[in-house]
Amino acid sequence: FKNLFETTAPILITDRDGNELEADGYVGTGCTVTIGTDVLTVVVSGDADGDGLVNIFDLVRVKNAILGRTSLSDVEKEAADRNQDGIINIFDLLEIKLAILEA
Repeated sequence: FKNLFETTAPILITDRDGNELEADGYVGTGCTVTIGTDVLTVVVSGDADGDGLVNIFDLVRVKNAILGRTSLSDVEKEAADRNQDGIINIFDLLEIKLAILEA
């Protein structure tokens, strides 16, 4: 992932708990990328649980959020809003399901 950046500044990638990711680790929603003094928060469309993958766990998490059984952080909401219409609903759930089936 670090190879995507053309910079001589140091790059640090941490998970949402602040732990540095291993070179082969998945970069998921909620991870931070620090390039020099710039800090960026990663949002992976559909990755509502932050593991770097779009899978059944994301589908269940978004479903539970829609049903009011769980809440999502702001960055998780952004990832869950797969169609980017500002509303997390059945259409986002369907898009996540299709992404899983196409993988």
